[in-house]
Amino acid sequence: MPKAGEFLREEELQQCAGSPSSVHQLLLAHHGNAAFDDSHRRRKEDLLVYLALASFRKRIPHKHLDKQLQDDLAAFFGSYTQAQAEGREVLISLGSEDSLWAAAVALPFGWRDPVEGHFVIHTSLIDRLPPSLRVFIECGAILYGDPHEADLIKLHMRSRKVSFLVYDDFFRRPFPELKTRIKVDLARLQVGVFEYGFALSAQLLFFKERFLSTDHLLRPRMDQVSRRLVKLGIHSEELGHNDENAPSKTAFLKRLEQLKLREDLTRLPAATSARECVPPVPSSRRLE
Repeated sequence: MPKAGEFLREEELQQCAGSPSSVHQLLLAHHGNAAFDDSHRRRKEDLLVYLALASFRKRIPHKHLDKQLQDDLAAFFGSYTQAQAEGREVLISLGSEDSLWAAAVALPFGWRDPVEGHFVIHTSLIDRLPPSLRVFIECGAILYGDPHEADLIKLHMRSRKVSFLVYDDFFRRPFPELKTRIKVDLARLQVGVFEYGFALSAQLLFFKERFLSTDHLLRPRMDQVSRRLVKLGIHSEELGHNDENAPSKTAFLKRLEQLKLREDLTRLPAATSARECVPPVPSSRRLE
């Protein structure tokens, strides 16, 4: 329940509808409990992530916390001490592969590899993860930076690693090309940076909708492209671990050219090459 001063139109609301508790009951009667319960859950999970990561910093005395944060900790946990204890429990839970995998399996989104123990999502889904998986990512982000700057995040449950993958125009290209993979080894506090297209072979990403939620606005278009991909004989279940069996960029583009297909696998007009559908890099003269 909001404390005095947390709602700017509190006085007006009280004159029209009564006390905060009366207003709350009116809202529940009209809208149901679902929205309030979901908001309650999300705020508590945000606090748990904050508290778990606070273990890496010097402890802040309760009196030095923001007033709203003090009120939230009291409302959701009863006390600052209890809140800190629950935050540490979330952090400690990262030591259990089984609990991490159970949290990933329970989600209605994400790509799971039960053999390798990998879980991969698009970064747009970070805030929809349970606290333990969010803290897992944030631990890796301490050595990486803002996780939202990557496109995909892979959680290596068994080896306690987090990989941040950056693609060339993930949403616009039907089959985006992997540019950079940064792997953070939490156990050894090591960071590995891998650049693709030069020392490492270029890799295209197929069936990218695997890593998004079903309600994503671009999901229908991605599904359509993937159905065309299946007609070419390429199936997601045959890509193997880490997509090791996926076609190479060179082989895939050559096949599109032979079949006279655009990058999105639609039919090309006569006398047009598949390579012509890939936007050219502007020359210095064009830039002028």
